[in-house]
Amino acid sequence: WDKEEAPKRAREFASQIMAKTDILVSIGYSFPDFNRLIDREILSKSNLEKIYIQVPESNYKAVLQDFLDRYPRGKDKVEFRGDNLQKFCLPPEIDKP
Repeated sequence: WDKEEAPKRAREFASQIMAKTDILVSIGYSFPDFNRLIDREILSKSNLEKIYIQVPESNYKAVLQDFLDRYPRGKDKVEFRGDNLQKFCLPPEIDKP
C-alpha cells in the first residue's frame, strides 16, 4: 500500500513540512521498526534544533534509541518530557516570535 499514489504524496508533504521544521515534538510515538524506512526518509529532510519526546518514563530509553537510529543527528538535541502525560507537551519555544 505504501507505494500507491496517496501514501506517496503524504510522505512528500511530510518531507516538505520537515524541511521547514526546527523543533519537533513527538507525543506518544514509538518509532516502530516496521515504519523505520519512512521515518528515516522524512526525518532526513530536516535540520532539527530541538526534539521533545513525550512518552511514559518507562518507555523513554527504548523510544529514544529508536528515534536516534532514524535521526542520529539528534543525539544532543533531545529532551524527555514525561512530567505531565495528561496534557500534550507544548515546548517553551511556542511563545517565542
